[in-house]
Amino acid sequence: MPVDAAILEEFKHLKQLHPKEKAALADKMELLRFGPGEAVFNFGDPGDALFIVRRGEVEIFVENDQGEKIVLEVSRPGAVFGEISLLDNGPRTAWVTALSDAEVLRLDRQHFEEYVRQYPPAALNLLSVVAGRLRKSDDVIRHTVTRNANDVTAQQETLWTRLADAVPAITGSVGSLAIHALFLGSWIVLNLTVAAFDRFPFQFLSVIISLEAIFLTLFVLTSQNRQRARDQIRSDIEFESAMNAELKIAYLHEKLDRLAESHYEALENTKKLLGEGKK
Repeated sequence: MPVDAAILEEFKHLKQLHPKEKAALADKMELLRFGPGEAVFNFGDPGDALFIVRRGEVEIFVENDQGEKIVLEVSRPGAVFGEISLLDNGPRTAWVTALSDAEVLRLDRQHFEEYVRQYPPAALNLLSVVAGRLRKSDDVIRHTVTRNANDVTAQQETLWTRLADAVPAITGSVGSLAIHALFLGSWIVLNLTVAAFDRFPFQFLSVIISLEAIFLTLFVLTSQNRQRARDQIRSDIEFESAMNAELKIAYLHEKLDRLAESHYEALENTKKLLGEGKK
């Protein structure tokens, strides 16, 4: 049954359409309702429709080769999903389940093609929203694999940041201590015995040491800021890893619950069969 065109006023990306375009689009849409935990569609189902969330929330997720659940997105009112299979006419590439009482608008492939032919500019507006959701999904997939904080930091390094890290590391080594001790000792001995080019109290040496201390302080402060940035990256990655672990644990609990439920049903069926056999 076609929906009321006024419903499209609720969606930001459809609100700007001309009334005639909205009426034509609403005439091709269908309003569906789902309860909590109810599947909108499953992986492998025919991809013959596009959906827009009107009320509630739906969860879009996939499973990797190890059977782990990866949540791509929790779609809220205004979000579009189901576009991949609609565009390439292939099977569904993910599972979509309602997290709460949800209402979604359904636009099947045939009506979508008719609408595109009738109103190409309006269809492009709808497709721009679809492209935005695809970008979010790609970003989620890229971050599902645990990353190395050192690798992420290395990708952000430049020549100057490497220099800022290298100078404090070199000057804080045992070799640097030995070189400084040798240099200062040689300077003092030479000026007290052989060549008095910097007489006591060694003012020129004091200037050199002061300039070196200033530059080393700047390098150390820069390196500390770099370390703070690395710690922030590491904490973000640890948080992402912890979230992934929690999702995997929750998914395992869900699988165990389904397994226990299936075993319970099998046991009940066995009891019924045994009871009927005794009779």
